[in-house]
Amino acid sequence: MDPEYDQDTTPKTDNTVFTWIFVSLITCLVVADLSMTNAELGLASLLFLPSWVGLTIIHEGAHALAAQQLGWQVPTLDVGFGKIWRQFQVGRTEVSLRQYPLMGCVRIIPTHFRQPRLRNALIYAAGPLSEGAVVVALVSLFGIDRVLHPTNFMEASIAVICLAGAIGVVINLFPYRSESGVVTDGLGILTSASLPMRHFEALYCEPIVQAQVDRRIAGKLEETLDRLSQLAERFPHVVLIHYEIACTLVLLNRRSDALFGFQAFLSSLNSDDRAAAATYLIRLRVFPNLIEEPFSWHEH
Repeated sequence: MDPEYDQDTTPKTDNTVFTWIFVSLITCLVVADLSMTNAELGLASLLFLPSWVGLTIIHEGAHALAAQQLGWQVPTLDVGFGKIWRQFQVGRTEVSLRQYPLMGCVRIIPTHFRQPRLRNALIYAAGPLSEGAVVVALVSLFGIDRVLHPTNFMEASIAVICLAGAIGVVINLFPYRSESGVVTDGLGILTSASLPMRHFEALYCEPIVQAQVDRRIAGKLEETLDRLSQLAERFPHVVLIHYEIACTLVLLNRRSDALFGFQAFLSSLNSDDRAAAATYLIRLRVFPNLIEEPFSWHEH
């Protein structure tokens, strides 16, 4: 399952320590290497961290731009992890700048099901491609010799930016899944071709289901149940819809119907999907004492 979005911490916080150690180590190595050659070059190496942040913004922006150009929605874009520092709107996308801007998250919502796997792979690829494009452009402009063997502050600065970009491309293309379920762009590209259609249906349904949850919170229980049931007829394999139907039944004092119906739905799933959806059954058993959590992210 995708990690859940939180207003104060992004889903990638399980990689926080690794990221800080990695960036600090690379910065120290670059500083040490260039400082032994020339003090001016050593000073330029301190631009590694700002370069990483700038490339992260470009990277996440490329994901968002690719999704929009392919006709999908981008409700939120996060740069960094930790507490929100600044938040603003760019078109229909809410952009959040967070406390530690070393990585990012983009939430993608499909608006149709035309070639979704190809579109998903292209969106994943846009991030590392944008960083690679920056490196290629700088190398083409200044020449490979000046980038590999800088002799002044400006050339050293360009070399540091290229180093940060190259490292970013390699890390993002390395196929890896974290404990919280976040995948790198490389793994996202590789797995896009095998994603089942219900994966995209679930993402498509998230904002629709959220609208019905808001309706339920407003006290319109019967209307919510009716609309969710209609949605379930159209998308019978989306776990989130059946979970919210069950929650609505609980609020209508029909807990036994809710548990029986949801368990019957789970039994119709294959073993992998059933295991992934088991958390919903646990949450349902304590609903409404459990505060409902926000919807999951589709990470890029």
